[in-house]
Amino acid sequence: MNGSIYFRIGIIHLLFFLYLFSHAQQTKTYDDPQASYRQAVDLVEKKQYGAAQHLFGRLISTLPAGESVMRLEAGFYDGLCDYYLNHPQAKDKFEDFVRYYSDHSKTNLAFVYLGFIEYAARKYRYAQEYFEKVDPYRLNPELMPEYLYKLGYCYLQREDLFKAKDAFFPILNTASEYRDGANYYYAYIAYQEKDYQTALFHFEKIDLKSDFYEEVPFYQLQIYFIKNDFEQILTKGPALVEYYTKDKKKNSELARIVAEAYYQNKDYSKAIDYFEKYLAGTQKVNSRDENYQLGYAYYKTAMYQKAIGYFEKAIKNKDEMSQNAYYHLADCYLQTGQTKFAQNAFYTAYQISGNEDLREDALFNYAKLTFELAYDPYNTSMAALNQYINDFPNSERIDEAYQYLINLFLSSKDYQASINAIEKLKKKNRDMQSAYQRITYLFGVQLFNSGHYQPAIENFRKALNNNINQEYTARSRFWIAESYFQTGEYTRAIDHYDSFESSSGSSKLDIFPLASYNLGYAYFKLKYYENAVEKFKKFVSRPGILGEPLLADAYIRLGDCYFISKNFSQAVSYYDQAISRSPRESDYALYQKAISEGARGRTDQKISQLQNLVNLYPQSSYVDDATYEIAETYLLRNDNQNAFKWFDEVIKQYPNSSYFNRSLQKIGLIYYNQNNFDNALEILKQLVIKHPNSTEARDALLTIRNIYMDKNQVHKYYEFAESVPSAKISASEKDSITYIAAENFYLTNDCISAIEAFDEYINKFENGAFVLNAYYYKAECEFNLGKTNEALQGYEFVNRFSKSRFSENSALRAAEIYLSNENYHKALENFSNLELIADHSTNIITAIYGQMECHYKLNEYPEAIESSRKLRSLDRISNEQLIKSYYIAGKSELEMENLTKAKQELESTVELSQGAFGAEAKYLLATIAFKQGELKKVEDVVVELAGQYPSYEYWKAKGFLLLSDVYVSLGNIFQAKETLQSIIQYYPDKDLKEIAIEKLNDIEKKE
Repeated sequence: MNGSIYFRIGIIHLLFFLYLFSHAQQTKTYDDPQASYRQAVDLVEKKQYGAAQHLFGRLISTLPAGESVMRLEAGFYDGLCDYYLNHPQAKDKFEDFVRYYSDHSKTNLAFVYLGFIEYAARKYRYAQEYFEKVDPYRLNPELMPEYLYKLGYCYLQREDLFKAKDAFFPILNTASEYRDGANYYYAYIAYQEKDYQTALFHFEKIDLKSDFYEEVPFYQLQIYFIKNDFEQILTKGPALVEYYTKDKKKNSELARIVAEAYYQNKDYSKAIDYFEKYLAGTQKVNSRDENYQLGYAYYKTAMYQKAIGYFEKAIKNKDEMSQNAYYHLADCYLQTGQTKFAQNAFYTAYQISGNEDLREDALFNYAKLTFELAYDPYNTSMAALNQYINDFPNSERIDEAYQYLINLFLSSKDYQASINAIEKLKKKNRDMQSAYQRITYLFGVQLFNSGHYQPAIENFRKALNNNINQEYTARSRFWIAESYFQTGEYTRAIDHYDSFESSSGSSKLDIFPLASYNLGYAYFKLKYYENAVEKFKKFVSRPGILGEPLLADAYIRLGDCYFISKNFSQAVSYYDQAISRSPRESDYALYQKAISEGARGRTDQKISQLQNLVNLYPQSSYVDDATYEIAETYLLRNDNQNAFKWFDEVIKQYPNSSYFNRSLQKIGLIYYNQNNFDNALEILKQLVIKHPNSTEARDALLTIRNIYMDKNQVHKYYEFAESVPSAKISASEKDSITYIAAENFYLTNDCISAIEAFDEYINKFENGAFVLNAYYYKAECEFNLGKTNEALQGYEFVNRFSKSRFSENSALRAAEIYLSNENYHKALENFSNLELIADHSTNIITAIYGQMECHYKLNEYPEAIESSRKLRSLDRISNEQLIKSYYIAGKSELEMENLTKAKQELESTVELSQGAFGAEAKYLLATIAFKQGELKKVEDVVVELAGQYPSYEYWKAKGFLLLSDVYVSLGNIFQAKETLQSIIQYYPDKDLKEIAIEKLNDIEKKE
């Protein structure tokens, strides 16, 4: 568009007025059609459209068809009057006009007014079509601004911005009523095209009183914001926010702009005021920038709890904004006492690339918090500081980094991870080497306590090789010796104990006396009794250092050494010392003292001491031994009456004792020596019939034979012998020879040949005299060769018979095999039998322990609990057995939903165990707290789990899965997601990682 259009439009109007003037000269009177026509046109020009239309109507109805030009133009003006009078027929009249008189000069105007009509009806496409048929050079200049404005608006509505701008441009500086509208839309188009300077220029040209001005300040402020002209925003913005109070949408958007301007000017308090106004008026979800800015404003005004929520929402990708958000979020957590969350946030800020200074500061803050909290479930701090030291060896903070890393290593209980981290360091200063020595030593102790002796030795050797601290060097030697002792390598143990004792500074250590004690034991195991005596004496010469129980045990071992060496008077002396040191657990010492007295020929003292044992320790496993020994002593003194009494006591009180058969045999012999043959035969036959395969039965057969020979009734002996399968005379010699051959293989440890030979004996002598021995020894060979299922058959055979010297071990072996095969019913049966027949206290403990395990595996929870409590009532159970008893009782109570009792048992487990049982128990305590709705306690317990049991990844991860559920329940979705992400990132195995992924997906679907 340019000025020529105005020239053309002027020419058109000039011609039109000349035409009217020429016709006006022809009008003579009012009644003359020409005069009526001029009068009607004059009325149109005066905007008296009703009167004009009346005259035009008369002309149209009265003019003859021959007067076609005047009649045609009168028709046009009639339509024009309808347009201005808002008569709907205007459109039809103009459409008829352009249809029938397309070449007429008024057709151009008819198209304009048709466009105006469609424009008014908001039918912009049709309006545009009519406007585009207009020749603007023929338009009246007064009509031109309206035509151009409405044409431009149609283009704008049809999103043809280029043509719209061309249409608006000619009227931007005119004095017409369309000037403000044109400037407004021209500015709006420039705004859309990001031509902000042009937009501002034309917005500023709009009259303040114009209807279009209402929107102008809104756009101006947005442009100032885009151009970062915060001064203009703060000058005009606050008033505009108040001005648009009724328009919530504009009010909210302007508040956001003002808030960001205050934010950029670091006036965070006012920024918060306007941010809050923005949030109150909008239903839109905040952008990341808005969340970050609002979070930062709250942060800078010390409103940390509010800041946390917005920083959490600002974190999306691993970009610089997230890095900053994590960093400030960490400080917010610190300020609100949520140190564990702060720790994680600092580390995540460090992990994100971007601001390197921030990364370094975040890393050190993380390391500092990790050290202070002793909480680093995945050992990320070690890896991060390790990387830092390797990558930036010349950093100004390298010494600080080393110190943090050393502190972390020394505070961590995950020794393996610490050792791995130190070994990856390219350079190690002396402090780091010292830390390495201590950690390898502590890891060795941990492995030793878990029964992993060979790995323990390897770590102790690492500590020895880093000889920075003499104490750890000496202690490592001691524990290497202990490890060899536990694996039965007593000679090597002795060498290392000796090395420990000669180490510099070892004599000042608390464990120094224990070396003498253990050396004594090692020599004792090797049967070097003189050396053992020397070491035990050295140990007892320093009383009180390691407590009375160990001292009492050392005196017992001294007594045993002298007993074995047949120095019975010395043995008695040391047994007495043991008894005085530990009177409550003196049954063994008392028994050994009595036997020693007997060996010295002091039978009265022997009997007296044995009777004391029976009376003082009725539950002792040595009571049946003592009772039998009393009887034997009386028998040796030819006091048959008292001997009979005590043998009978064994039979009545201890039917499952290994002394039962012997006592029967001895009573039979007493009767025999008293020539009471009938009673002797009754007792001895009972023994042979009920226990045909026992050694005592074979001896009893000889006595029975002698009785019948004395009675001259040898034929009755033959009859009896024939009735007892194991006593048949004809096969006895072959029986003995075949068995002895097999037994010789067994005694020389040739198990393969022994198994074959015992099989041959069993097949040939199904009811042989030695069949019980054969089955047992064959089973032992099979067991030692790892053929446990084959061995089980032999042990079960032995277990079918009454108690023999093989019964106890057979029941034990069978129970253990069934347990390893997960046949818990049969294992329980054998453990129960073992408890009844066991002479040794350790086997009684094993029996009850096994019953406890089987009951639990069989879901027999009340019985498992009862067994666990029974086990705890026994003396001398190991720490591991004690831990397991609490563990199984706790899990059993939990299965029965007895949460309070379960909690008590599991807390005891945790208190005693640093191993897998303790880790699981700690996790179960967290689940109990969750069930009881103690969500804060769940968090505390899971954190403790990660700190106390860092090596047990599975239970740590289970704990964190539970913790994510806690955070979901508390509505802390951000921390729930962070917790699950940590499992996904660091947990090594698929099982729990997949659960974490599933939980995370569920959370994100609900967001």
